[in-house]
Amino acid sequence: MTFKHGVYTSEIETALQTAPSVDSALPFVVGAVKTAFEPTVVTSWRQFVELSGITEGTDDVAGEDGWFSHSLVSFAYLWFRLCGRGDCIMCGIASADGSVGSNSLLSAIDKIDTVYERLRRLPSIVCIPYFANNPGVWMLMKSKAELYGGRFSAVAVGDIPCNEHAPSDGESVVVSWPSRVADAKEVSDKSLALFWPYIGIGDLRFDLSSVACAVMNRTDAQNGNLPFVSPSNKNCYATGVYVMQPEVVELNSVVTDLGPGGGRVYLGSDASTPYRVGTGAGQLPAEAFYAIKEAPEVHVLQLTSVGDTYLAVNSEEIPPGRAVTLTYQEYHAEYHEAPLFQNRDEVNTYLGANGVIGALNTANGWVLWGNNTSAFPGNTDVKDSILSERRMFNYVKNSFQLFAQPRIDNPLNRRQLEGVVNAFNQILASLQGFGALNAASVAIDDERNTTEQLIRGVVYFRIRIAPPPPMQEINGVFEFDVPGFEASLA
Repeated sequence: MTFKHGVYTSEIETALQTAPSVDSALPFVVGAVKTAFEPTVVTSWRQFVELSGITEGTDDVAGEDGWFSHSLVSFAYLWFRLCGRGDCIMCGIASADGSVGSNSLLSAIDKIDTVYERLRRLPSIVCIPYFANNPGVWMLMKSKAELYGGRFSAVAVGDIPCNEHAPSDGESVVVSWPSRVADAKEVSDKSLALFWPYIGIGDLRFDLSSVACAVMNRTDAQNGNLPFVSPSNKNCYATGVYVMQPEVVELNSVVTDLGPGGGRVYLGSDASTPYRVGTGAGQLPAEAFYAIKEAPEVHVLQLTSVGDTYLAVNSEEIPPGRAVTLTYQEYHAEYHEAPLFQNRDEVNTYLGANGVIGALNTANGWVLWGNNTSAFPGNTDVKDSILSERRMFNYVKNSFQLFAQPRIDNPLNRRQLEGVVNAFNQILASLQGFGALNAASVAIDDERNTTEQLIRGVVYFRIRIAPPPPMQEINGVFEFDVPGFEASLA
């Protein structure tokens, strides 16, 4: 033993564990630009201009309809110049005119799998401005968001289509009325949040999903960079909300000598100048409906089939020689922007009740309104159906991934297991102390940790967390204070 005489000092590692660095509201955004670029952490408008090849002062100004020609330029302008947000991971798809095909979107969104290895950052929101408005893209986004890179989780944001943007090899079916929103929501998933309609900021127009990214980022920044506070009822920068409404055109066609057995009613002045119906044989336009006006002594007209240029009618009760007027009304693809005015009950009934987030004009300005992911109402599990709960679960899961990674291949013994429990419990306790979790705990899962599993080096920990749900309904019950009234007169 070394002989010592005097005062000596030494240090030991701090027992308090801090949470690994995880981004709570860092978007991964894919879109069209003039010059393609790989996933990059973009921190300013100036950096984006240099990356994307646009000409400032020309390409950053929206057209007459308020939309930018290139979708990623739209998002960057909103994110940096209008909302004043910071870091964002962007991936640019080269396009001369702003059009993008489905294969290009697929290739770009796949690059999220290597973002952590490339950039050492973890995206927590997946966004495809303009083009995230159809079931195919929603499915692609939600599958990537649910598990990207084989281990990390995010949420995807998309829009119920309310404008005419669509992939160049796709078709946009515009939803112009709140009552049609539920029918258009063809994908329901805990990792996908859907929005409707679009917003205006002055003369500029943006997808509500893009704005939601900025709102979530700002809300998290105001709350310790943690995603436990809902973005609902938070200002969404808007000066108005809008939809594209179609123009109704009525076409009349008079048919004579349509006797028993039926016949074809041509949608034009005669069969030689027909009006084309739909885009193919046997197909009516999605937004079409027809009405038949009764002629004298004619009471029954039954539609039996549809062709490119005609409607076939069962007309057994039409006497020979009778003239019949058939009115066909079609919503043309000539859409015009219209402001939308919805009260709270309408937003709740048509959007919130169907797992879609909207916007509401309040005394504090336009705010996002709604807490539900697209999983609602089919899935009411709180961790799947409420957006802030889902995002908080993702945050803790990603934190555990980074926390546990250095411990892989350490010796499996009691000291290692208890070290994981003690250390991650401290991390959860710090989140609980901040108010981001109401309750949390980590324990060795003795039920799953069978001898067979442990011999193979497979270990399970039971991690329980309870993020605070948003207070969605506040009820005040009022009554007349009779005793107080009597006392006031005594």
